[in-house]
Amino acid sequence: MMKQTCLKICFLLIPAMCAVPATAGDADISLPEILQAVQKNTDFLKENIIDLISTEEIAIEEFNEKGKRTRAANIISEYRIFPEKTSSISDCRVVSEIVETFSLAGMLLEERELLSAKENDRTQRIDRYNFKEPIWASGSSYVDLFILFDKQNEKCFEYKLNGVESNNGRDVYVINVEQKEPDIGIKQTGENKNLSWKIKYGSSVWIDADTMEVVRLTRDRIDLFYNNVSGPGKPSIFNIFPHVTARYVFSAQYEYEKVRIRDYFLTLPVAKTVELFRPDGKLDTSYKYRYGSHKAFTADTNISFGAPEQ
Repeated sequence: MMKQTCLKICFLLIPAMCAVPATAGDADISLPEILQAVQKNTDFLKENIIDLISTEEIAIEEFNEKGKRTRAANIISEYRIFPEKTSSISDCRVVSEIVETFSLAGMLLEERELLSAKENDRTQRIDRYNFKEPIWASGSSYVDLFILFDKQNEKCFEYKLNGVESNNGRDVYVINVEQKEPDIGIKQTGENKNLSWKIKYGSSVWIDADTMEVVRLTRDRIDLFYNNVSGPGKPSIFNIFPHVTARYVFSAQYEYEKVRIRDYFLTLPVAKTVELFRPDGKLDTSYKYRYGSHKAFTADTNISFGAPEQ
């Protein structure tokens, strides 16, 4: 039997008139001009993506210390995101904002309703299946994009134009972005437990040379230290770390495409890959996300998804 779910969404109407996107054309263009154009397009996106729903498929793989896969899972969900308009950061604390967003306390909120799940090729009953992303894999695909190209945050970063490359048959500008000053912080996660970091955030961004829209964003590896994790009751994500102070490293890559929503086009996420690495540099876990069927709704609009047969 097909499981049907129905979601009734209130969506603030997107303005009917769409701003003409900034383009590069064939003329030479400077880094400040690229940044200005991307900031303009990002501002338009932030102002108009109020409520978005998509289909989401997550492929999960876990590996042991010898590199052998120990778990494979596939999750299909109805995914909803609630971006807020602001994405300015205080005191240039980029990593702080990212970590806060992981816990859904930051600038974006999300929710998902599971439609189907498999563990090691075995179908799971949805009413009994408990899926929760680890902290390093969670967070919206908009977080880095909105932070890096918010005009108010420009003072926090060094931008470097590395040149032009070809990506899927189109020219793209490649920009490296690095935080000017190290980000130092602590996030409390429970009694006698905390996450700490001291790092300069870094990213590489691919920008379509014609439309000036971001098509790919890769976040450099982030080192986080989890203190006082030994003993009973520690989060399961840290079971792989036997020491009192655990270090784990993760990286992320996001891909975007122009997607038609009614009579206009918006830059929306279509893929996300997040990887967790062991202290010895070996891959521990990967989460690969695919997004499709993006939809925006007015009030009283219903959507139904059919899940695979259980």
